[in-house]
Formats: sequence, C-alpha cells, structure tokens
Amino acid sequence: MRRFWTTAMALLFFLCALAGTPVLGEGVERVTSAFDAYLQSQQIISQREKRFNVSDYQYIKDRFVINGCGPASVHNAMAVAFGLDDTALSEGVLIELMTLMADFKRPAEFGINYKRMYLLTEPVCDEYASLTELKTHVDETVWLKRISAKKLIAEVDKREGSLVVMGRTNLMQNWSEIVTLADLLHERGLDEATITVGTLSSGTPSTGAPFNMGETGHFLTVCIQVGEFLDRGTIYVLDSYPRAVRGESLSDVYDKKYYFAENNKLTSFRLNYDAYHLTPMVVKCAPLPEVQAELTALREAAEGGGKKDVKAYFNYRVKLAKRITTYGTGTIFLRVR
Repeated sequence: MRRFWTTAMALLFFLCALAGTPVLGEGVERVTSAFDAYLQSQQIISQREKRFNVSDYQYIKDRFVINGCGPASVHNAMAVAFGLDDTALSEGVLIELMTLMADFKRPAEFGINYKRMYLLTEPVCDEYASLTELKTHVDETVWLKRISAKKLIAEVDKREGSLVVMGRTNLMQNWSEIVTLADLLHERGLDEATITVGTLSSGTPSTGAPFNMGETGHFLTVCIQVGEFLDRGTIYVLDSYPRAVRGESLSDVYDKKYYFAENNKLTSFRLNYDAYHLTPMVVKCAPLPEVQAELTALREAAEGGGKKDVKAYFNYRVKLAKRITTYGTGTIFLRVR
C-alpha cells in the first residue's frame, strides 16, 4: 500500500537526518543516505546462507549456493521494489518465485525461464500466497511488453497510487533510457522512486567486467534511487554471492574478491567509483570526489545553458553508469509512491 512505502521512507529520512554524518573510507568522504538505510533494512539475500542450503531450495540439480544466483537476483530486485523486510515472507517469496517460473514448476530439475516473469501480473500468481501478499505492498502491478522511458512514465502518469511496473530490458544497451526516466520522475517530484534490474550477467573473467565471476558467469542486480542517482550519481549492486571489495580481507563472509578488487586493472571503474559495502550483499558505487565535481559542474551548466550543455550532462551520466558493466537482458522493476 502507498501508506506502507511513505511511512517507511519518511522514517528512514528522519533516522538519516539524525545519524547520517559523513564517514571516511580510504581518504574518501562517504555520505550516508536514507536509501542506504532502506537497503540495509530489506531482505537482500545471499545464496550462501545456511537456511537455503537444504533440499527445498535445490536448484537445477545442485545446491542453492552453487546455482541460486538467478532466483536470488530476482528476489533481491523484488525486495527493493515491493519493500520486503520480513524473513518468513522472504523465504516464501523465493521458493514460490522459483516454482512459478520453472519449467514444469520443478525448479530442482529445470530452473527458471526468465521470459515468464510476466506471470507475476497474471491470475496464476494468485495461487501463490507469499507472492500475493508481497504484491499487496503496492496498489498496482503492471507488466509492459516493451520498455522505454516514454512507456514507463506513461504508466506512472496514468495512476495516483503506489505502483510497480515490470518488463524486460538490456541495461547496458538502455542506460540512456534509465537516465531519461530518472529525469522524468524527478520532474514529477518522484525522487524516492527506485529503478531495479535483476538477473543481469556480471560476465566471466575474460570480459574483465568489475563484478564478473566464474567461467559460467553470475547473475546480480543493479539498483538506483532517483534522488540519490541525480544528486550524487550513486548506483547500487546487489549481489547474492558476497565478495570482498578493495581493502577487505578474505573471510567466512567473503571467500573471494571482486575482480576490481583483486588487481589494478579496470582503471575506468576504479578511477570513477568508490565501491564499498552497506551490507555483505549490497555494494554502493559512489562517484569519487573529482567525478562528483564534474557531475555537479555539468548539471549546473545544463540548468542554465543550451542544448549542447544538456546533452553533455546526459552523455556523461550514461558513460559513467556503463562503467558498471553488465550483460544480457534482465527484469526491470520501477517502483513509485
């Protein structure tokens, strides 16, 4: 319901105002935000958790810790979009999501067909108690066959209540649409809106992408909040297989390091973002001070300049976002109000 979202966000903004003093990380001032607190309060899960290492969550003929990154990625995207902070509901949503989307409804054998994500808005979804309960957190859920900033904002403009709009998109090919959508939402005073894309491939080591893992690849989730993205350029990576960032040691929590953390390659990523953990499963990618200064300067020029200045600001944001490289088509969740 709209009241659920509004009350939660109002509380988080209040707490952030009380405790949101900057912290320092490796010489970089790190500014906390209400959205940071929101992500920390939600059920962003790890596929390595013991509660999922049981037969109920077996996925494609192996343990969830081995093969569960896809379902976990969708779950984490939905947790952000719908506001999922209850442990028991989270566990129910995960198993029902796996069952609803799997071939023959047997995820232990066949896994999810992500082209079936539209089923979340179909009557068949009502047969699943946890998914149905989660959807009551908003007034409406909508599936779009084709995704663009224009189509997404049209759905927002049609409605006054809380809303989650879903569809399929290739994020790397469509960051320009995401930036356009963020601007349109901001114009409507919807800075608390979130745009989350799940089941994005992080790539393999041969791709050299910052969050890549394994020879068969890995799914993760990318998220922005409109206000935080426009103010600071912040992008969040939600990862069900937690790994160490730069400056963190290997441990029981992090048995691997991110590609950008284990070597001095990827200067295009490392020289643009300060990447650090809010929780083991949430990596906040905040532009470095000099990048933030450039963003601010370009924004100010665009606000008082002509088409050339507006285009320069737009292009810079798209280029910066693409430093967080992903591959393939994922499911987008736009949450407003």
